[in-house]
Amino acid sequence: MKVPACRNEVLRRYPKLICQGDRSLLLGQLAAVIGTRDPSPQALKNTQMIVSALCSEGFTVVSGLALGVDSAAHQAALRYGRTIAVVPFGTECPCYPPSNEELYETIRNRDLVIHPFGPVESTSKWTLAARSRLIAEISDVVFLVEGSEEGGGRRAADHALACGRPVVLPKSFYSTAVSEWRRTLPEGRPYALPGSTVAGFLDLVCIRRVIPVQGELF
Repeated sequence: MKVPACRNEVLRRYPKLICQGDRSLLLGQLAAVIGTRDPSPQALKNTQMIVSALCSEGFTVVSGLALGVDSAAHQAALRYGRTIAVVPFGTECPCYPPSNEELYETIRNRDLVIHPFGPVESTSKWTLAARSRLIAEISDVVFLVEGSEEGGGRRAADHALACGRPVVLPKSFYSTAVSEWRRTLPEGRPYALPGSTVAGFLDLVCIRRVIPVQGELF
């Protein structure tokens, strides 16, 4: 199995990384779908539409097994296609969050779970942040469905932009962030998933890398 060179380079930076499941999923197109742990009903609906469209185009959906948008993305991908969970704990440690243990086992047995750290590395602030970075690094595009300015989803999107990845947001969420966040977001341009009908139900915008100011990309 030959993982694309750029993705393989990323994975090699995690010498203790363990993959459980179908490693062939790393060969294809990967799209991260991430967001808040406390999503609005509209965000959950948007997650379903985005994941359905991505799977219909052959993307594997990557997320972080967190509550909220991440869980909804994994569950939708199990229904419509394939998924990869990047988790913040080692193979010998308890699942985090504990309420997602069944989802974790389903993904591990059917698709792919990536443990970036050693077997006994338990969940911590550091592993949560590193998980977000790896999600951004291995994905070809990152969908931030909903989140707060200080949330992990925004930080993952920051890292995606730093890596040169496009970040896609629902237009309604982008407009809210532009008006309410202290940071200035890059100009959003209309985005449509090729060959899908999601644009007919959900307006999306894409932002790309800008010159960072004081370490922030947006």
